[in-house]
Amino acid sequence: MRRLLRVTTLIGVTLAGVVVTAGTAGAATSITAPTGNPFVVPKDAGGNPVPFTVSAAGFAATSNVFIEQCDGVAPTVVGWDPTTNCDLGSSPAAALADASGNVTFDMADVNHALHPFKGASPQGLFNCLSLYDPSPNNGLTDYRTCKLRVSTNNSAATADQVFLPIVLPDAPGTVVPPPARLAVAAASVLEGTTGTRALTFTATLSRPSQLPVSFSYATVSGTAKAGKDFVAKTGNVTIPAGVTSAAIAIQVKGDAAKESNETFKLHLSHANGAGIKSGNATGTILNDDPPKSGLRVGIGNASVYEGNTGRRNLRFTVSVSGPHPQSVRVHYATVAGTATAGTDFVAKSGTLTIAANKTSGLVTIPIVGDSTVEPNEVFTVKLTAPVRAVIGRANGTGNILKDD
Repeated sequence: MRRLLRVTTLIGVTLAGVVVTAGTAGAATSITAPTGNPFVVPKDAGGNPVPFTVSAAGFAATSNVFIEQCDGVAPTVVGWDPTTNCDLGSSPAAALADASGNVTFDMADVNHALHPFKGASPQGLFNCLSLYDPSPNNGLTDYRTCKLRVSTNNSAATADQVFLPIVLPDAPGTVVPPPARLAVAAASVLEGTTGTRALTFTATLSRPSQLPVSFSYATVSGTAKAGKDFVAKTGNVTIPAGVTSAAIAIQVKGDAAKESNETFKLHLSHANGAGIKSGNATGTILNDDPPKSGLRVGIGNASVYEGNTGRRNLRFTVSVSGPHPQSVRVHYATVAGTATAGTDFVAKSGTLTIAANKTSGLVTIPIVGDSTVEPNEVFTVKLTAPVRAVIGRANGTGNILKDD
């Protein structure tokens, strides 16, 4: 198939607040339409992808701008080449930027409309599918997400190339699984005497998603008060496609007062790509023993929703009562309970090093998802053999919460 070359100046693309950069530094270039990362391509009554308008800004005035559809291989992969990974069969003629550097590929313009497609290209190498299309078993690699590529030329070596991820539509009658379920579980941390340490919540998906899942979170005061006992925090999290969990760390403030355990909440909202099954979790600040000779090191409890498939991480926070000018080390090991090593979690042991002048670290234990209907299960992570500290709380309980 004949390849066309068009030259323009292109440095970066802005996608719904996300900047995807490429090439040398310079004035940013942005795709102003469509929005979304990835963009879900519209379809006709037969489920086939249809043209859509692409607008961009920031180009050199009156320059030629060229666009084409590429498969799901990352351009950083060795062997990636636009000649085989992109296809000019989907590409319209070059469009001309106006005097302000704006350019549009109009879906109503016969000469400039982009024509996205599914399946093998005329080259026989391109095989872009929708998320839930069955495999055609044609010997080609299946790509469930594709990209639009805008570049100065069709050489893989060019520095000026940017991509807009796209998702092609499913055909009518395609069986689409229900959205993954998002949940956040309770966590705890020892308060310590001075400084701050992280209380780490784990948000999990019931199954891997083929698209990124995003959500917002915010802390809510309880008996633990923002500013006094912990640092209030809000934010946004994206769990990448294929990943099943994300960590959210909230800083807890240490003090020497002898007091009861205190709690606050973490609230999830505005989930995109998943339904929220359990959007509230309790963070417990464990009051540790009155000051002893030397530093104390201890472990909190942790919880995670099991999920139906794959693995997700259960994160235990190990904290030191105060900073030390040298690193603090402690040995840890899992101990089975109602949760069985190998079936419910991955047995693990090792030495955790908390860096000099830091007051917390994480022990991460992989949890094995399944769809068996069963009660919640627990196991223990036990601390021993501390260096430059004494054990303040030796055992942390790991709670595997069922969501079947």
